[in-house]
Amino acid sequence: MASTMNQDVKLTLHWLSESRSHRVLWLLEELNVNYDVKIYKRMDNKLAPPELEKVHPLGKSPVITIQKNGQSEPLVIAESALIIEYLIEHFGPQYIPNRYKDGQDGQPCGETEAYMRYRWYMHFAEGSMMFFLVTKLIPDGIRSQAPFFVRFITNTIASKIENFVNPNIKKQLALLESQAASAPDGGPWLCGSHLSGADFIMSFPLQGVKHGKLINEKDHPKLMAFVDRVEATESYKRASQKIVEIDGKFDGLFSN
Repeated sequence: MASTMNQDVKLTLHWLSESRSHRVLWLLEELNVNYDVKIYKRMDNKLAPPELEKVHPLGKSPVITIQKNGQSEPLVIAESALIIEYLIEHFGPQYIPNRYKDGQDGQPCGETEAYMRYRWYMHFAEGSMMFFLVTKLIPDGIRSQAPFFVRFITNTIASKIENFVNPNIKKQLALLESQAASAPDGGPWLCGSHLSGADFIMSFPLQGVKHGKLINEKDHPKLMAFVDRVEATESYKRASQKIVEIDGKFDGLFSN
């Protein structure tokens, strides 16, 4: 049964196939709030359909709209981190780690380890990690689409991109494995023993590196276990089933 805490607002998630929006759907299920889902399918060129531009000018997903009773126009929120933070602040503050150590409220350097990690993950996921993961897709596109007579040139360009991207991804994954292994209170979640916003924002990139075989059990056991743990939660299962109920199927987050 959904919570009654948001009965005076209409909350809608604009969900795009094979996108970051699924982690927001997972969060909504975890928060147990009332919400609607509007599904959009990627076009043959893998771009979002133009209908999304009617919701937000950039035409990207995730986007949520929130309309309160008596409000003429809905509040439109884009960007995964902002959406996650907004939803948690209003409907699930328990997913924000305690900010200050005892007796150090408002003091510089008085924050808890869990809180500082939470804030770092919220910025790192999109600001650093996704940049390199998306850039990594470019060389494959260059190689597959180039005419035969220019492939020597395009292969050289693709290799230079990979020489820049791959070491950075390797360094990031090593750091994340170390962070997961040293999670506050022994984990098992990224910021401690309970789910936080960090787990929701990091779920998509870590599912991506597992799908792309960039992590493995030998070198990244904690990251592999994190993805398995996410997908085993009842709220994540309900989120995936929600798409099946609305659309008839859920093909996963990534195309093969």
